Amino acid sequence: MPRGYAQPSLSRFPIDGSALDRLDKWLSRPAFRLRLGHFPELVFSVPACCFGYPLAAAPLALWLALLAGGSPSPTAWALAAAATAAVLGLHLRLLLTHDAAAPAATAARAARSVYSVPAILLTPPAAVAAAHVLGLPGRGAAHAYLTLWYASIAPVLMAKRLARRRRPIASADVPPKALPAIRAILEHDANASFPSGDAAGAMSFAYPALRCAGLPAAAIGCLLLACFGRLYYGAHHLLDVAAGALLALLTSAAAELLLLPAGLCAAAWWHPLVAQACVLATVKALRLDAKLARTAAADR
Repeated sequence: MPRGYAQPSLSRFPIDGSALDRLDKWLSRPAFRLRLGHFPELVFSVPACCFGYPLAAAPLALWLALLAGGSPSPTAWALAAAATAAVLGLHLRLLLTHDAAAPAATAARAARSVYSVPAILLTPPAAVAAAHVLGLPGRGAAHAYLTLWYASIAPVLMAKRLARRRRPIASADVPPKALPAIRAILEHDANASFPSGDAAGAMSFAYPALRCAGLPAAAIGCLLLACFGRLYYGAHHLLDVAAGALLALLTSAAAELLLLPAGLCAAAWWHPLVAQACVLATVKALRLDAKLARTAAADR
């Protein structure tokens, strides 16, 4: 088995091997077998991957603020476009500079750039500050999105650690796609299929896009593209994306009912910072747990 593939014994997913597990894999298989080609995959990779990037949360927050409240300032629109172009450039560079002889190097670049702790740390303050400096009337929608994104990611990370379900890409059943970089990144973290963090991120965007900006078509479209993209690339099974989206939906509804009594679209600037602190604490705790597990294994 190639390096980076999941070992069956590592999975703690309770339904592994059950009838539900087999049904889930059977329903997911048609998406795994599709092959779009190089350029369509490159375009499709944007909704399939970017809702899970911490760095992408900043431009998405700005777009939500602009679409929810508008702005007469061309500077605001230009900044949102420039931030979007920067994230897309980073994403495309990651996919197009893949070294087939050293797939682990691609995964390492992804970890250092789009999934790094500095990216998680800097995104909310940057987006909140930009929305305030520009005086965007809809900045409450940006605050809401960032809050929901981070509030959803924390339980996703914990569930991944507990379940350690194998990604479909870690199976010989899933044929290679046209973009090997995505496979390399996923194989590097092959026991993180359940639940889907990207599906949770897409739902965290879709919820305020519907509630604050009144964009049902955009909300549903982004969610469906993200979820199907995760299936297509073999990152998750159908149950995984459904669970990630449902978890984010429940988190969003709870935040609206309990944490934001003034209304979701009037979220304060500090709400995303509190949610971010929860994610950082979760990451720290999971790293400590992994370190203790390695120490215990070495002692045995």
